[in-house]
Amino acid sequence: MADRASATSEAVLRPNLRWWWIPSWFGLDSPFVVATWTWAVSQVLEQRLRWEVYAAQFLACWSVYLADRLIDVARCRDWSCVNGRLEFGRRFQPLLMVLLALNGVLLAGLLILGAVSETAIRGLWVAIGVLGYGLIFVIPVFFREKLPGKEVGIGLFSALGIWAALGNQAGLWPLLTGIALVVMLNCFVIAARDREIDRANDPGGASRWWKQMHHQLPIFGMIGVLGSAVMIVLGHDSRFYLSLGLAFASLVILHRLANRVSPDSVRAIADWCLLTPWLVALLLPSG
Repeated sequence: MADRASATSEAVLRPNLRWWWIPSWFGLDSPFVVATWTWAVSQVLEQRLRWEVYAAQFLACWSVYLADRLIDVARCRDWSCVNGRLEFGRRFQPLLMVLLALNGVLLAGLLILGAVSETAIRGLWVAIGVLGYGLIFVIPVFFREKLPGKEVGIGLFSALGIWAALGNQAGLWPLLTGIALVVMLNCFVIAARDREIDRANDPGGASRWWKQMHHQLPIFGMIGVLGSAVMIVLGHDSRFYLSLGLAFASLVILHRLANRVSPDSVRAIADWCLLTPWLVALLLPSG
């Protein structure tokens, strides 16, 4: 009976492969999200970025997520309780290592050519912050266990990655605050569905310390929706805040329906929910 229950649980966590999980399994979803919101902010600020800046940002973000996957594989405690994304990391660990090395070479090439010199210093400061964050929340070097709160850090560094690309400008930080909050909600929605996996493998997961997360996340999301609506009413950039409000709303809906689908599906869809600037651009073209 116990073996049957274990097999059932494992089948729920790792159902048959869906093709649309592949970007998530390769870690490509997060750099696409950061690039998307960088573009959205650049539209508000009327600043045109060169493709090299987007490329460097994409490669840097992808490198962080590839490294994080490799660390998760190395530190996994219970392989009977993992999702397909982590199992993919174990099976294709050499491929992920090659991709990480290739990213490093391409980033170095962009720096040597001077293509992103104006953003390199800001990017370096963000990289130092990410390294410190990793040593506390990913690899517990200074503490015996991971500290709680990694989801907050992901939101913060996603916003700082956009700052690195754009630099200090008037009106930037309110936009980055909204992005940081919606990325945090994205991470919390994923963590709520990953609670079984985190119980076995991640002592710092949000489901371990935020006991009322399942009931309180919709409140968090609706505050984001209302805040976005208020900013539109006050005359701030309507297309940006409409994108932000739609992202908050879609994540709330996903959270309410999350138990109907697998953890891998929730992770993939949660990142799609952050691509709303493209939907708004399609439906409400500027100019």
